[in-house]
Amino acid sequence: MIYEITQRETSILKATITEDGEVQDIRSDTVSIIIKKSKRDADADAVYAGSADVNTYGATGIAYWALTPSDTDLTPGTYSFAIKRLHGTEEYYPLQGHISVIHNLFD
Repeated sequence: MIYEITQRETSILKATITEDGEVQDIRSDTVSIIIKKSKRDADADAVYAGSADVNTYGATGIAYWALTPSDTDLTPGTYSFAIKRLHGTEEYYPLQGHISVIHNLFD
């Protein structure tokens, strides 16, 4: 899965959380995303890490992040991401992939 965000602009990321192909109600879970230049980078070196809004769309399995212009103030290029779901005491990584940061043409 590849997401695309524009440098220094508000961006919305949504991810549908499934388990064995079934959409999960994630309203009582903690879902977070970590974005790194390379997936081999240490978590401490992430360019962004944040928790999702799981209340607005969580009943239908959608984790939602509203990234601010300062969150997306990244050098254009391709980054790795991982989404972590904490369900009770169980930790899952249901989605991993890449995010492409593109130039803001209006800067």
